[in-house]
Amino acid sequence: MNLPQITALAGFQVKGQGNSLLSLVKEKLSPQPKLKDDDKAFFVFLIFDLTKGEILFRDPRPFRPDTPKDYYYFGNNKAAESQYYLVREVGSLGYLLTTVWNDLALILDKYDMGNSDLLSKLQQMEAAGLVTFTKRKGEGTVNLQKLSLPGLNDTLSHIEEKKKAVVGKDKLSFEELVRRTLGVTSKKTRFVLVIPALLCPGEPLSVLSCHPDYLKLIEKVNHMENIDIKQECNKGFVCSICRSRGPDVKSGYSVSFSRTGVNKIFTTTTINYASKIEKSGFDRTYAVCNGCYQKLRAGEAVIEKKFRTRIAGENAFILPEGILKPLSYNYIKRLKDVTDLAFNIRDAVQWIDFVEAEAIEVDGLYALNIIVYRTDGNSVAVLQIIEDIPLLRFQLVMRLFAEGVAALYPHAHPMSLGSVYHLIPVRKTDKGQVNVQRVLSFYRSLLSGEMVYSKTLIGYAVEALDKGLRQLSKQKADNYENLNLSYYREGKEDFFIKHLIMSYLVLFRVLGQLELLERPIFISKRRVTMADDQKKQSSVETMEDFIEQQGFSKEARALFYLGALVNRVAWKQSGKGHKTKPVLNKVNYQGMGRRDILRLYEDVLDLIRHYFEGIPLYIGQYIERFHNYFGSLEKAWPLNEQENVFYIMSGYAYLVKAATDFGPGEVNDDKQAPENQTEEG
Repeated sequence: MNLPQITALAGFQVKGQGNSLLSLVKEKLSPQPKLKDDDKAFFVFLIFDLTKGEILFRDPRPFRPDTPKDYYYFGNNKAAESQYYLVREVGSLGYLLTTVWNDLALILDKYDMGNSDLLSKLQQMEAAGLVTFTKRKGEGTVNLQKLSLPGLNDTLSHIEEKKKAVVGKDKLSFEELVRRTLGVTSKKTRFVLVIPALLCPGEPLSVLSCHPDYLKLIEKVNHMENIDIKQECNKGFVCSICRSRGPDVKSGYSVSFSRTGVNKIFTTTTINYASKIEKSGFDRTYAVCNGCYQKLRAGEAVIEKKFRTRIAGENAFILPEGILKPLSYNYIKRLKDVTDLAFNIRDAVQWIDFVEAEAIEVDGLYALNIIVYRTDGNSVAVLQIIEDIPLLRFQLVMRLFAEGVAALYPHAHPMSLGSVYHLIPVRKTDKGQVNVQRVLSFYRSLLSGEMVYSKTLIGYAVEALDKGLRQLSKQKADNYENLNLSYYREGKEDFFIKHLIMSYLVLFRVLGQLELLERPIFISKRRVTMADDQKKQSSVETMEDFIEQQGFSKEARALFYLGALVNRVAWKQSGKGHKTKPVLNKVNYQGMGRRDILRLYEDVLDLIRHYFEGIPLYIGQYIERFHNYFGSLEKAWPLNEQENVFYIMSGYAYLVKAATDFGPGEVNDDKQAPENQTEEG
């Protein structure tokens, strides 16, 4: 994957379709205001009125999706930079009431705009006593005594650490200051953005963020002015993107990239990556010309808006790339949407049908690249990169998911790539998802053909059982939201067990067919749909058919029947009015050795004698097959402790009522599951 080339190409294909400054506009406020469903967002003007010599909040208007574009909202300047951006979200109002005007005047002078109309207007503001300027950034003041506060009985004395407005003895948030000043009492009316304007004698109101000089300044600071370079220039460095040489080629452009955008992923200041391991070597390695820099800026904005998605609960970019020639923007957008759908659709069959209906060329000369990342607003950290994936690989994996579900019908839910995230337990803290990396690594294995260890996958399954059932035993689940536990509350734990185990059996089938397991764990066989002959067979014959088709070993089959016995006891306990099924507490989901298995078997036999008047024929058959497959106690036991638990719960899950008859196990389905039921033998 050539990330700079992909980004520059995206910028080239959209560059010239409008105002280049729009690539800098932040469509979402930062930080994003927390609005409730019935809240109404507004923006307000901060007017410096030279006719009356006062500053006031006026003319609140509804905040709309296009408002950031209309008034050029660029967010906040970086902390170490001059604070000269004019449009601010309300939490950053402190800058507009302190240092912005001084910094703006200094930056205008720095970029040879000392004779501009905008600087002249700033000087008029100073002459009117509304602001004061110094020669150092971060200084200068706004005359807060001139701020009109008709809704308050005092004046604004000072701004405390640019976070609070001190009015008399009260410390107000900036939004509350605006609200009280305008006399707004409803808490549902939210003020989210402040736009400065200037009213001069004999002139209409001027919105300063739309002033031509201000926009020209932004272009200059961000190197967005077109530079006329003579052709065939032999001086300067070589652009790492277009390979042209010129005096405008430098690595310094990278400091103007967004701290959280895609361009920061391939830029670095680590000296070890520079040519000859020296600072000047950055220009030989990472330098770009001004034209490519502008393409990168435009491409960054396009990728952020059009090619960003969510994978495994994290931010991700999906970037198609032509192999022999560049792809058109419209086509790569279609490819992105198709790839995105693979991670968000519930049923692989629906995805396959969609690709066919859209006539997407799955074997075309292009590759797909996925970058999963996390940002705190100040930096970007890459969690996983999956490169050079043909869409044909997506189609193969999705087809195998569909076939795996069909092979386990009626026991398995519809599955797709997105299902993986809901099977591997992911713990969350205040800092985000702690161990999501293993989900992303599994995606990488599926799509890039990397090996998966069967013990690792079984470990995930048993851990998911353990964590999920613990959460379901609580009054309110407080973690592992990705397991979709809300569907399985109020006595529906059996459905959780069934869905989880059968989904892992599908995963093992898919990995086996892709030849990604380090060893064949199941020797799967072709078969007709499982439901076809069930009505003509006894329950034990049907179970034998199931484990034969899954390719279980003898030891796994023994544990499968032990799990079936546990299920029958649990069914009886449920019928006796138990809120939980006490027999499940005898299963140690951390792992069970051979002695633990035998102890569980003895306990289950005692419970069968307690709950059943005589041993039913089918239970006797379960017991007989357990002994037959378990074999002699003298032979070595080939399964580890977690595998033992997995196969026990496979037998338990098999006897839970069919997946097609109970509620959903995927995130996008909101139907309710009926009461917990199990199949009788």
